[in-house]
Order: sequence, then structure tokens, then C-alpha cells
Amino acid sequence: MVDRNLADELAGNADYTVRKVRGVKVRGYRRLEPWALRRAGD
Repeated sequence: MVDRNLADELAGNADYTVRKVRGVKVRGYRRLEPWALRRAGD
């Protein structure tokens, strides 16, 4: 899991794929937007 900033950085990188996953509620944070990160081909 990565944040939006890292997902944006890796979006054009052919070595990785990123996809948005459902938001998560975590105490102390208003809203988290997690992204799933995988190596391409996995």
C-alpha cells in the first residue's frame, strides 16, 4: 500500500502497476486514500 503521491510518481513507470483501493478509516486521520502497488508482471 502506498499513498497518492507515490502512486502518482510511479504511474508512468513500466516496472510497477498502481491501482486505487477503497478508502480506509483510521483513527486520527480524516481520510486516507490507499493505492495498491505491484511489480509489473506479478
